[in-house]
Amino acid sequence: HLLKLIQTVLDSARYERKVEPGDAALDLGAAAHEVRRMLQDSIARQSVALHVEVSPDCPTLRMDPLHLRQVLLNLVGNAIKFSRPNGVVTVEAEMDMLGAVVLRVCDTGIGIPSESIGTLFQPFTQVDGAYAKKHEGVGLGLSICKSIVEAYGGTISLDSALGIGTTVLVRGMDCVDGTPLIDLKPAPAH
Repeated sequence: HLLKLIQTVLDSARYERKVEPGDAALDLGAAAHEVRRMLQDSIARQSVALHVEVSPDCPTLRMDPLHLRQVLLNLVGNAIKFSRPNGVVTVEAEMDMLGAVVLRVCDTGIGIPSESIGTLFQPFTQVDGAYAKKHEGVGLGLSICKSIVEAYGGTISLDSALGIGTTVLVRGMDCVDGTPLIDLKPAPAH
C-alpha cells in the first residue's frame, strides 16, 4: 500500500511539470479494453459490471500510450471504487458533431455532493463523507487526468448526483492527423 501511495505522489509530481505530449497513433477502444483487463480484480471485488462502448467513427488519438492508460486507469478505477455492489460502470467514446473526441466514464455509484465538485481536480482533494473515506487514495487521480488531458488540447469535467452516480467527460483531445479536433477559442470578429 505504501509503495502504491509513493508511486501516486511521484506521478503527481511528474504531471505537475508540463506534460510533454506524445504522438503515437492510439485506438481508444483497444486502450479501454486493455484497462478493463488490468482492472479485472477490482471489478470482481466490487461486483460491478463494466461496459465499453466505442463508436466505430471514433478517430485514432495522437497520444503517448502511458498518458492514455493513466487517464483511463484513474477515471475507470475511481468509477469502480465508488460504485456500489452490482453497480454499472460504462466507458463510452465517440466523435461529436464538431469533430471532437468525446470520452465518458459513467457510474451508478455513490455520487458527489455538488459543493465538492469544483475542487476535485485540485491535487490531494477527496470528497468528505463516511463512504468515501473507506477507500484508499490520496486525491491525485483527477488532478493527474486534468494535467494530461489539457496537455493534449482537451477539457475534462464532472457531473454527479448524490446517490445516483457520476459522469466524467473528456473532450477535444488531438486526433492522429496532428490537428486539434476542436478549437475552444472564439472566432475572431470581422
